[in-house]
Amino acid sequence: MDGQVATSESVQREFRQAKVMALLTLMERLNCSRSTAQRRLRQWDCHTSYNHNGGFYALPDVVEFNEHGLWRCKSVCFSRYGNLRQTVAALVADAPGGLTGAELSQVLNVDANSFIGAFVSNGTIGREKLGTRFVYTSGDTPVKERQLRHRREADQYCARLSCADAVTALVELIKTPTLGPAQLAQAIQSRAPTASVAAIEALFREHGIGSVKKGLLPPL
Repeated sequence: MDGQVATSESVQREFRQAKVMALLTLMERLNCSRSTAQRRLRQWDCHTSYNHNGGFYALPDVVEFNEHGLWRCKSVCFSRYGNLRQTVAALVADAPGGLTGAELSQVLNVDANSFIGAFVSNGTIGREKLGTRFVYTSGDTPVKERQLRHRREADQYCARLSCADAVTALVELIKTPTLGPAQLAQAIQSRAPTASVAAIEALFREHGIGSVKKGLLPPL
């Protein structure tokens, strides 16, 4: 019995030093079956990664969650909320204005495009199209409505081009009048730092530039 405890303690020290460990590695170190290793992980109250198909684990005293409740070690990501679905639901619900796919990807350190559609379909989160972007929200209707109001107000406040960037955008649009807001923002982003998609959309509306969707200039 004492030998088994010593072995367990030794493995824990190795686990702590490595910071993260795969289940197969733990089975090898403990010389035990999968079910025994999984039971040991539960006893140690380990966190399971929300990427890599939940294949990595970390001891609770090793994990240092950031302000979003997330922790990353090399390419392995962990969440105080649990698995990926639980984490996405919590992050989206907590965001005052919801989150776009790009914002969610940045926070999670994984590509949200690979799973976000499934989470909308199964009701984990909501989705609304604002301008040319999808905003992901809480599945709770009152919360969703508050988030969308906040997002619209924030977009109106932030969607302002500097005079120089507005000129750059209009010149580029004259050269290529079929550009939509997203394409135009991408085309001039290195020269016009305030040219977000929302800012370009606001410019189109302010100057009556055809369809915001197609980016068509009005007749001269």
